[in-house]
Amino acid sequence: MSMNNKILLVEDEEFLSNLIGIKLKELNIDVLKAKNGEEALELIKKDSFDLILLDIILPKMNGFDFLNELKGINNKTPVVVITILAQETDIDKFKEFGAMGYISKSKTTLNDLVLEIQNKCKQFYNIK
Repeated sequence: MSMNNKILLVEDEEFLSNLIGIKLKELNIDVLKAKNGEEALELIKKDSFDLILLDIILPKMNGFDFLNELKGINNKTPVVVITILAQETDIDKFKEFGAMGYISKSKTTLNDLVLEIQNKCKQFYNIK
């Protein structure tokens, strides 16, 4: 992937956000970070992204509210949810709110998480 591929990472856990950011940059993916849905919406208004990685449990504006707002501004950027919520009802709700994919943080190591993200990028953009 070239640095033209830009991901918005919406994650409030700074340590995890930094680790994911470092790993993705090693893959030549440009990563911008937001700590909550409000910050993410501000970034989306200023820039375009190839993919949004979204935690659901966030301060100020949670992931579900963010997805709702994203629909409201007619933004079509694919969203992959990365969260500890893993019940079937949660996964159905992610899809209902427009998420294109889901990755469980509690069942995935950091390296596997990055591989999953890379696979999602390939899925959406046919990137090698």
